Amino acid sequence: MKKLWMLCALVWMSVAAFAQDPHPISGINMLKNSRWPSTADGRTIINVSWENPGASDAQQRQWVKDAVLSTWGRATNIVFTGWDAATPSTQGIRIRIDPYGHPHCKGLGTALDGKEDGMVLNFSFLGSFKCPIDNQDCIKFIAVHEFGHALGLAHEHNRADCLCNEKPQGSDGDFYVTPCDLSSVMNYCNPKWGNHGQLSANDLVGIQVIYGKPGGGTTPSVTQLKEIRFIPCTIDVADKARTLKQLVSSSSAIRAASFTMEDKPVPAKVADKFTVPVTIRYFHPNDEVKANGVKKLLVAQGYQNGTINVENMVPVMGSTIPDYIEVWTKANTGSTGGGTAGRNAIDEIRMIPCESDARDLLKLVRQAIEGSADFSVKAYSEETQAVPQRAIDRLPADLTIRFFHPADEAKAYALKRLFATHGYPNDEMSVENMVPRISKVYPGYFEIWHK
Repeated sequence: MKKLWMLCALVWMSVAAFAQDPHPISGINMLKNSRWPSTADGRTIINVSWENPGASDAQQRQWVKDAVLSTWGRATNIVFTGWDAATPSTQGIRIRIDPYGHPHCKGLGTALDGKEDGMVLNFSFLGSFKCPIDNQDCIKFIAVHEFGHALGLAHEHNRADCLCNEKPQGSDGDFYVTPCDLSSVMNYCNPKWGNHGQLSANDLVGIQVIYGKPGGGTTPSVTQLKEIRFIPCTIDVADKARTLKQLVSSSSAIRAASFTMEDKPVPAKVADKFTVPVTIRYFHPNDEVKANGVKKLLVAQGYQNGTINVENMVPVMGSTIPDYIEVWTKANTGSTGGGTAGRNAIDEIRMIPCESDARDLLKLVRQAIEGSADFSVKAYSEETQAVPQRAIDRLPADLTIRFFHPADEAKAYALKRLFATHGYPNDEMSVENMVPRISKVYPGYFEIWHK
């Protein structure tokens, strides 16, 4: 058994029972740079063609088209056009019908644009891949799944936060629009095969975040910049600046050639000029809208509007700098709001033991929190499913504290400091910001993983 780092100090404390209800989950797993581009009116138009259509498979091709249009097409601002025979110069999604092949895509999203045999579908299942259900349903369900890949979605079960024992397959995403979704059409661990060809509630939410809702002009505009520089005023807010950097750089609405971080100390006379925790500076008159776009993103992710300023630096500049923005951070000296005065108010802490002996260690973790006057926790819960080895391997430390709302970063580090006072080595703990991986934030919710 691994070290019982608080046992002596806390052995007298009683051990309460863990709540067994699983925390609500949802999800979609996206490769961010694979998104198909939008037109000026906000629509995304994708041409679809067949490499080898024949009269004998006309009905099956119609099933594919109907399944795609009734799911991804109906849910989003995407227009699927064509559906005719491909030529050597045809762009978009090109589908090969292979009666012996395993259905698959040769990439995600725009990686398929114009790629010959970019998607392979099977209508007859004569090879090693056998359909476990009715052929018509099988063709439709597989089409919905493969077109998810064609829109840029990776397998949901590939994610580190998915408690799924299926081996990862295919390309990985780099942008978790929401937490893991067992019901996703992209999840091999879904108890419904292919989710019966229907988008889950969170497939729907996630794909609309990426491509917009039906109806022209719903796709959010993308802010394009050369550089966004993140500058912590003092060393104690460096982690906060890194969190902001991760959040902004992971957004599909903000794109920059580079996201940089200032590592030099800021003079006190400069830091003292900032009156709020976050100040966004722009240096060209055309970039005011872009700076406010960054502010809008932060507010959407849970930052209070009154804690962010947008500052025009043009009047004090000798020359302007286009497409460049600075994000300055300083300590928040005001109230964090909510909870018991002087305490860190937390709605739920979910304990996730990666191995059987970690359960005892997490009981001691809970006892340390309950014995502290600095924390007020409404509920504790424990993960009862086995954690896949690949999820364990991706954890950055033996004990990992995850937070899911930007305002909760300070509380996560307060938990880390608490555990350090009980003897847990600092270099064996890590705080992990999950905000850049999800589109819906969860204030007051924390996970503590132990391996």
